[in-house]
Amino acid sequence: MTAGAPRVGYSMSFEPSPKRIRVVFNGRDVADSDQVMILRETRLPPVYYFPRDDVRMELLRRTDHHTHCPFKGNAAYWTVAADGKQAENAAWSYEDPFEDAAQIKDYIALYWDRMDAWFADGERLDHEGSDGTLSTNHPFADWLIRDAWQNSSVEDLMVRLADHLVASGMPLMRMRVLVRTLHPQLFATSYTWDRKSGAVEAYQARHEVLGKREYLESPYAAILDGAGGVRRRLEGAEPRLDFPILKELHADGATDYVAMPMTFSDGQVNILTLIADGPGGFSTSGLGHLHEILPVLSRLFEVHALRLTAVTLLDTYIGKHTGQRVLDGQIKRGDGEDMHAVIWFCDLRSSTSLTEALPRDAYLNLLNQYFDCMAGAVLDHGGEVLKFIGDAVLAVFPIGDGSQPPAQACANAVAAACDAYRPPC
Repeated sequence: MTAGAPRVGYSMSFEPSPKRIRVVFNGRDVADSDQVMILRETRLPPVYYFPRDDVRMELLRRTDHHTHCPFKGNAAYWTVAADGKQAENAAWSYEDPFEDAAQIKDYIALYWDRMDAWFADGERLDHEGSDGTLSTNHPFADWLIRDAWQNSSVEDLMVRLADHLVASGMPLMRMRVLVRTLHPQLFATSYTWDRKSGAVEAYQARHEVLGKREYLESPYAAILDGAGGVRRRLEGAEPRLDFPILKELHADGATDYVAMPMTFSDGQVNILTLIADGPGGFSTSGLGHLHEILPVLSRLFEVHALRLTAVTLLDTYIGKHTGQRVLDGQIKRGDGEDMHAVIWFCDLRSSTSLTEALPRDAYLNLLNQYFDCMAGAVLDHGGEVLKFIGDAVLAVFPIGDGSQPPAQACANAVAAACDAYRPPC
């Protein structure tokens, strides 16, 4: 490659530093070594990794912060503190790195701009910078800038993303996005793309799944508990199959598994997983290109997730029909419309005396069961819960204007009442 030529693809390489590197913070030497490894990574400035024995570990305080790289692993962080001055999360290390970064196991790196001075063989060292921009050779840049924002749903966005990953040469067998949901009954929605069908299937997981073995022994639980990401190569004589799902994937012929956190702007951690079935699994170049655009991708997924959350909250707390009116812009004082509907109203008998006779938790449990019974019956028969009023439920079964005919609405309301009441009518 000639000087000044654009870098093709995505690459990562390590090389020993020919000079002794020393780092100073608040007048104290934090690191000083002639065994430094230099990491060079596409479109990023070089990073100096110091052997742990050459770092003043007494000046470092481990924190709970972690980051994930799909080809280096999970990074642990330390705050650097010296004589009353500190730099939070200024040092990091891949303590259990993936195979591609095995050379920097037990090495520690420091953020260049958070230290006071760097020296090479005693002379002040100027940092080699990077513009940090996506080059014209990035396989996803054009789609991301021009077309990705036009996808109208999570499903559509995932199909287009999968198409581009496959077209770039990634041996993608399956891809899944798990988006946590603000919903009284649902924990998260997962969207799974499969190469065989080329389509995306959505699945809504209820909060109860959090206590089940299937979840507790999954990479998802580890990631959402703050473990960073998970990368497992499934080829070879003795692959590391430390999660049940990996055993299933290995039996299905998968060769590589990657699960990485995908963070929204409010800090909420969601998950993107990729499964390969081609020899060698995912390349550093392929994962590197995806990792570069992940922050932008997460914002696109977040837009769709926020829309779904808004719909869910409106459906839950003011009803599907009324919620749609709000989304359509009818939010000003005085906005309204006539509705023809069968009106349902129910109230919990003797609730006042129950509040006095039962402990709070027992009463709330009874109230929740009551609402599940009443609201569940309404929803199961095509009705809409408008609001919960204390221990009462106000619901409607719309008539006309594309809804049910009067006789059907009445029949559905009666059927819902019979289901809620339990004894046969």
